[in-house]
Amino acid sequence: MMRACRPFFDRLKEIMTSGLVVQVLCFARLVRRHRELIGSTRPCYADACSIRRRFGTSAEANAIHSSDSTAAAYRSLSVVLALR
Repeated sequence: MMRACRPFFDRLKEIMTSGLVVQVLCFARLVRRHRELIGSTRPCYADACSIRRRFGTSAEANAIHSSDSTAAAYRSLSVVLALR
């Protein structure tokens, strides 16, 4: 769970609310493929054609946020929506 006391939280909050937010909903069986498309959290390690390699600039500003489960998605959305 994301906690405001973590050292990266303020910077992450700033990045996540700095631009357009797009919600992508997928079925559970598509999560693995979706995560392949977005790539590694660190753009420098992501596959060449992944979203993060193409558009990310750092591990923090990696162009896209994706949750690995429904529960994690609800937690992330509650944080982002609370910031608006």
